[in-house]
Order: sequence, then C-alpha cells, then structure tokens
Amino acid sequence: MLRSEYPLSDDQISSVAPSIFADTPHESRSQRYSYIPTATVLQKCNTSLLIGENR
Repeated sequence: MLRSEYPLSDDQISSVAPSIFADTPHESRSQRYSYIPTATVLQKCNTSLLIGENR
C-alpha cells in the first residue's frame, strides 16, 4: 500500500496500479465495450481540481 500526505505522481500510481495506464482495453472485453483510458480520467480530475472547476 502506498500512502502520502500529498497527491501521488503518475509514476507512484503506476508502480502500484499499472493497469490505470493501459493504452488499450483488455482482450477479454467485447467489441461493444467503450474504452475510456483511466489515465485520461485521472488527468482530467487532477486538472479540474487544480483550476477549481469542482466548486
């Protein structure tokens, strides 16, 4: 487990959860599965927190 008083860097997250940075969906997903990269979601969340969009 990785704990920090500060937000984790992408490298720190990748060291404990590398699948977050996968470029493609797992091969077991069907063609109907809509792939949304978790890293993109994480980046958008971090950006919105930095510029205050969550208020």
